[in-house]
Amino acid sequence: MRATACTLDSFKNQLRGGESFALGVLRGPRVSLIGDLNAALIQAISQ
Repeated sequence: MRATACTLDSFKNQLRGGESFALGVLRGPRVSLIGDLNAALIQAISQ
């Protein structure tokens, strides 16, 4: 397993572009190391 870090803007751009990494993050299990991943934020980003 490999850790990946990116900025929120970069992640949003990946989602908008339909990149498989970002979509996989949304669909798969996650471990939040710092902070909290808000489901409403994910939903807003992915639209």
